[in-house]
Amino acid sequence: MQQENSQASVSGAMVTCVECGNSFPQGEVIQFGGYSVCANCKPAFQQKLAEGSFRPGSMRYASVRRRSAALLLDSVILWFTMSISFLAVFSLFRAHANEPRVLITLYAIWYFISFAATLTYMIFFTGRFGGTPGKMALKIKIVRADGSAVSYPLAAGRYFATFVSSITLFIGYFIAIFDKEKRTLHDRICGTRVVRA
Repeated sequence: MQQENSQASVSGAMVTCVECGNSFPQGEVIQFGGYSVCANCKPAFQQKLAEGSFRPGSMRYASVRRRSAALLLDSVILWFTMSISFLAVFSLFRAHANEPRVLITLYAIWYFISFAATLTYMIFFTGRFGGTPGKMALKIKIVRADGSAVSYPLAAGRYFATFVSSITLFIGYFIAIFDKEKRTLHDRICGTRVVRA
Protein backbone atom coordinates (compact mmCIF):
# COMPACT_ATOMS: atom_id res chain seq x y z
CA MET A 1 0.00 0.00 0.00
CA GLN A 2 2.80 2.44 0.86
CA GLN A 3 4.55 1.64 -2.41
CA GLU A 4 1.30 2.18 -4.30
CA ASN A 5 0.76 5.56 -2.64
CA SER A 6 4.33 6.70 -3.35
CA GLN A 7 3.92 5.73 -7.01
CA ALA A 8 0.63 7.63 -7.10
CA SER A 9 2.19 10.79 -5.72
CA VAL A 10 4.99 10.66 -8.30
CA SER A 11 2.73 10.00 -11.27
CA GLY A 12 -0.13 12.23 -10.13
CA ALA A 13 -2.53 9.27 -10.30
CA MET A 14 -5.54 8.80 -8.06
CA VAL A 15 -5.24 7.16 -4.63
CA THR A 16 -7.87 4.79 -3.21
CA CYS A 17 -9.37 5.44 0.22
CA VAL A 18 -8.99 2.33 2.37
CA GLU A 19 -12.42 2.96 3.95
CA CYS A 20 -14.86 3.80 1.16
CA GLY A 21 -12.88 2.47 -1.79
CA ASN A 22 -13.31 5.67 -3.83
CA SER A 23 -10.40 7.29 -5.67
CA PHE A 24 -9.09 10.76 -4.84
CA PRO A 25 -6.13 12.91 -5.89
CA GLN A 26 -3.07 12.38 -3.67
CA GLY A 27 -3.43 15.85 -2.13
CA GLU A 28 -6.99 15.18 -0.94
CA VAL A 29 -6.28 12.14 1.22
CA ILE A 30 -4.74 11.77 4.67
CA GLN A 31 -2.07 9.19 5.47
CA PHE A 32 -2.53 6.98 8.55
CA GLY A 33 0.22 4.43 9.06
CA GLY A 34 0.64 3.88 5.34
CA TYR A 35 -3.10 3.86 4.56
CA SER A 36 -4.85 6.57 2.53
CA VAL A 37 -8.12 7.89 3.97
CA CYS A 38 -10.36 10.55 2.45
CA ALA A 39 -11.63 13.47 4.53
CA ASN A 40 -15.17 12.05 4.71
CA CYS A 41 -13.96 8.71 6.10
CA LYS A 42 -11.45 10.15 8.57
CA PRO A 43 -13.79 10.17 11.65
CA ALA A 44 -14.96 6.57 11.09
CA PHE A 45 -11.40 5.43 10.44
CA GLN A 46 -10.12 7.08 13.62
CA GLN A 47 -12.92 5.44 15.59
CA LYS A 48 -11.89 2.04 14.23
CA LEU A 49 -8.29 2.70 15.19
CA ALA A 50 -9.37 3.71 18.71
CA GLU A 51 -11.49 0.53 19.04
CA GLY A 52 -8.74 -1.61 17.58
CA SER A 53 -11.17 -2.84 14.94
CA PHE A 54 -9.33 -1.76 11.80
CA ARG A 55 -8.22 -4.88 9.96
CA PRO A 56 -8.30 -4.15 6.22
CA GLY A 57 -10.01 -6.86 4.22
CA SER A 58 -10.51 -9.12 7.25
CA MET A 59 -14.19 -8.51 7.98
CA ARG A 60 -17.01 -8.72 5.47
CA TYR A 61 -20.07 -7.13 7.02
CA ALA A 62 -23.37 -8.94 6.59
CA SER A 63 -25.90 -7.10 4.44
CA VAL A 64 -29.13 -5.78 5.92
CA ARG A 65 -31.03 -8.20 3.67
CA ARG A 66 -29.12 -11.21 4.99
CA ARG A 67 -29.52 -10.05 8.59
CA SER A 68 -33.26 -9.55 8.07
CA ALA A 69 -33.62 -13.04 6.60
CA ALA A 70 -31.79 -14.50 9.60
CA LEU A 71 -34.07 -12.59 12.00
CA LEU A 72 -37.13 -13.86 10.13
CA LEU A 73 -35.88 -17.44 10.31
CA ASP A 74 -35.23 -17.12 14.06
CA SER A 75 -38.73 -15.68 14.50
CA VAL A 76 -40.26 -18.68 12.72
CA ILE A 77 -38.25 -21.11 14.87
CA LEU A 78 -39.28 -19.31 18.07
CA TRP A 79 -42.92 -19.02 16.97
CA PHE A 80 -43.05 -22.77 16.30
CA THR A 81 -41.48 -23.49 19.70
CA MET A 82 -43.84 -21.12 21.50
CA SER A 83 -46.87 -22.64 19.76
CA ILE A 84 -45.91 -26.10 21.01
CA SER A 85 -45.38 -24.80 24.55
CA PHE A 86 -48.74 -22.99 24.39
CA LEU A 87 -50.55 -26.18 23.42
CA ALA A 88 -48.69 -28.17 26.07
CA VAL A 89 -49.55 -25.74 28.89
CA PHE A 90 -53.21 -25.42 27.96
CA SER A 91 -53.73 -29.14 27.37
CA LEU A 92 -52.66 -29.82 30.97
CA PHE A 93 -55.49 -27.68 32.31
CA ARG A 94 -58.10 -28.17 29.60
CA ALA A 95 -60.79 -29.14 32.12
CA HIS A 96 -60.43 -25.79 33.92
CA ALA A 97 -59.90 -23.63 30.82
CA ASN A 98 -63.23 -21.78 31.32
CA GLU A 99 -62.29 -20.41 34.73
CA PRO A 100 -60.91 -16.84 34.48
CA ARG A 101 -58.42 -17.28 37.31
CA VAL A 102 -57.02 -20.44 35.73
CA LEU A 103 -56.78 -18.74 32.32
CA ILE A 104 -54.84 -15.80 33.74
CA THR A 105 -52.49 -18.20 35.54
CA LEU A 106 -52.00 -20.25 32.37
CA TYR A 107 -51.20 -17.15 30.32
CA ALA A 108 -48.72 -16.01 32.96
CA ILE A 109 -47.03 -19.43 32.97
CA TRP A 110 -46.90 -19.52 29.16
CA TYR A 111 -45.54 -15.97 28.98
CA PHE A 112 -42.78 -16.84 31.45
CA ILE A 113 -41.89 -20.01 29.51
CA SER A 114 -41.85 -18.04 26.23
CA PHE A 115 -39.64 -15.28 27.62
CA ALA A 116 -37.24 -17.76 29.25
CA ALA A 117 -37.04 -19.86 26.08
CA THR A 118 -36.37 -16.79 23.88
CA LEU A 119 -33.76 -15.48 26.31
CA THR A 120 -32.01 -18.86 26.45
CA TYR A 121 -32.18 -19.29 22.67
CA MET A 122 -30.67 -15.88 21.89
CA ILE A 123 -27.99 -15.84 24.60
CA PHE A 124 -26.88 -19.47 24.45
CA PHE A 125 -26.46 -19.69 20.69
CA THR A 126 -24.87 -16.26 20.40
CA GLY A 127 -22.46 -16.86 23.27
CA ARG A 128 -21.62 -20.42 22.20
CA PHE A 129 -21.58 -20.20 18.41
CA GLY A 130 -21.51 -16.47 17.65
CA GLY A 131 -25.02 -16.51 16.26
CA THR A 132 -28.49 -17.96 16.49
CA PRO A 133 -29.59 -20.85 14.24
CA GLY A 134 -31.05 -18.27 11.84
CA LYS A 135 -27.71 -16.49 11.57
CA MET A 136 -25.81 -19.76 11.26
CA ALA A 137 -28.11 -20.88 8.44
CA LEU A 138 -27.40 -17.62 6.59
CA LYS A 139 -23.66 -17.97 7.34
CA ILE A 140 -23.30 -14.81 9.43
CA LYS A 141 -22.11 -14.31 12.99
CA ILE A 142 -21.77 -11.67 15.69
CA VAL A 143 -18.27 -10.56 16.68
CA ARG A 144 -16.62 -7.84 18.72
CA ALA A 145 -15.20 -4.75 17.02
CA ASP A 146 -11.78 -6.44 16.78
CA GLY A 147 -13.27 -9.59 15.23
CA SER A 148 -13.04 -11.72 18.39
CA ALA A 149 -15.88 -13.90 19.66
CA VAL A 150 -18.60 -12.52 21.90
CA SER A 151 -18.97 -13.75 25.48
CA TYR A 152 -22.17 -14.87 27.18
CA PRO A 153 -22.46 -11.59 29.16
CA LEU A 154 -22.03 -9.58 25.94
CA ALA A 155 -24.58 -11.81 24.19
CA ALA A 156 -27.03 -11.10 27.04
CA GLY A 157 -26.33 -7.37 26.91
CA ARG A 158 -26.83 -7.32 23.15
CA TYR A 159 -30.13 -9.19 23.45
CA PHE A 160 -31.50 -6.66 25.92
CA ALA A 161 -30.13 -3.81 23.80
CA THR A 162 -32.36 -5.01 20.94
CA PHE A 163 -35.29 -3.69 22.98
CA VAL A 164 -33.79 -0.21 22.65
CA SER A 165 -33.63 -0.68 18.88
CA SER A 166 -37.27 -1.78 18.92
CA ILE A 167 -38.79 0.94 21.12
CA THR A 168 -37.40 3.62 18.79
CA LEU A 169 -40.05 2.54 16.24
CA PHE A 170 -37.41 0.15 14.89
CA ILE A 171 -35.23 3.06 13.78
CA GLY A 172 -32.47 1.30 15.72
CA TYR A 173 -32.65 -1.45 13.12
CA PHE A 174 -33.08 0.78 10.06
CA ILE A 175 -29.92 2.79 10.74
CA ALA A 176 -27.93 -0.26 9.59
CA ILE A 177 -28.97 0.61 6.03
CA PHE A 178 -26.93 3.82 6.18
CA ASP A 179 -24.00 2.54 8.25
CA LYS A 180 -20.82 1.47 6.43
CA GLU A 181 -20.40 -1.44 8.84
CA LYS A 182 -24.14 -2.28 8.77
CA ARG A 183 -24.43 -1.66 12.52
CA THR A 184 -27.79 -1.43 14.23
CA LEU A 185 -28.30 0.63 17.38
CA HIS A 186 -27.74 -2.43 19.58
CA ASP A 187 -24.51 -3.15 17.69
CA ARG A 188 -23.35 0.39 18.47
CA ILE A 189 -24.35 0.08 22.12
CA CYS A 190 -22.46 -3.22 22.57
CA GLY A 191 -19.58 -2.60 20.17
CA THR A 192 -20.45 -5.61 18.02
CA ARG A 193 -20.49 -6.27 14.29
CA VAL A 194 -22.36 -8.86 12.23
CA VAL A 195 -20.06 -10.39 9.63
CA ARG A 196 -20.09 -13.07 6.97
CA ALA A 197 -18.87 -16.33 8.49
